[in-house]
Amino acid sequence: MSAFWRSSATLAVMHKRARMLQAVRAFFAARDVLEIETPLLASAAVTDPHLDSMRVHSGEEARVLNTSPEYCMKRFVSEHRCAVYQVSKSFRAGEHGPLHNPEFTMLEWYRPGFSLEQLMTETGELIQAVAQALGQPPVAVRQLSYRELFMELCGLNPHRCGVEQLADFARQRGLDIPQGLAIRNSTGLKDVIARDAWLDWLMSTQVVAALPADQLTVIVDFPASQCALAQLADNAFGEKVARRFECYIGALELANAYHELTEYGEQRQRFELDNNKRHLLNKPSVSYDRYVLQALEHGLPDCAGVSVGLDRLLMALTGAPSIDRVISYDWNRV
Repeated sequence: MSAFWRSSATLAVMHKRARMLQAVRAFFAARDVLEIETPLLASAAVTDPHLDSMRVHSGEEARVLNTSPEYCMKRFVSEHRCAVYQVSKSFRAGEHGPLHNPEFTMLEWYRPGFSLEQLMTETGELIQAVAQALGQPPVAVRQLSYRELFMELCGLNPHRCGVEQLADFARQRGLDIPQGLAIRNSTGLKDVIARDAWLDWLMSTQVVAALPADQLTVIVDFPASQCALAQLADNAFGEKVARRFECYIGALELANAYHELTEYGEQRQRFELDNNKRHLLNKPSVSYDRYVLQALEHGLPDCAGVSVGLDRLLMALTGAPSIDRVISYDWNRV
């Protein structure tokens, strides 16, 4: 008889998971942040070229399982203009491995009137509160920019270097360059896609991989080409950057945050750009979410928002080697 009918996490870990969820809800209750629930199913998928949605059919109607609760939460904030959070199941097709399960648990919250710096502080406090609830000592925190970290570990300015410089660095280090990383001489969108692919690869293999395992590292101000749904601004060196941050414990990414884009026209243009990128990556285009665009047209207040992968947070704080050890039944058991 197969053992896959049994849960993938131990009972002791599930008790810790319960304490984590209790700590999250107590954290936001103390700050008067409203817990809401939004649908798991949507009529439109996200346009992000790096995310693929799962489809569900009900008769002749089709819906997608949300990759995050972001769009509905922004619609709620646009209408009611209050701070909200949600603990939600999210789904991403094709993401399965030691750090990924196609179905996972995400914590997401939005703070009208908060700066990105205020949200960084609150995210760190949330992680410390969960660590305390699990009987763990406080986690040391280091904050620095994408530029500072990339220059410290690669000696290159990620906002100014091109694909050729990134490739030269990899060759000089004797790195095994993935076959899909092309050195393009083209200009325009293809070059942007190629450059971002090189930055992402070096970031994961040379930068994030070197982060200390006993420290929460907060990385802010990403390249402008990686703005996603974040606002753009100039850094101290006059370089255009995306006003977003990510949090890591060791090489494990825990959180992704934006100073949220609020302009309807700019958001629509970014949806179109995403679909152009999807075409160049041989992925199908997707319809824009008309409701989130209508919410932005109505007026999303100036706010900052962040998502935290709760499964990964529990992994980091318990030392679990893979995501299946912190969820009741992983992808192989359902």
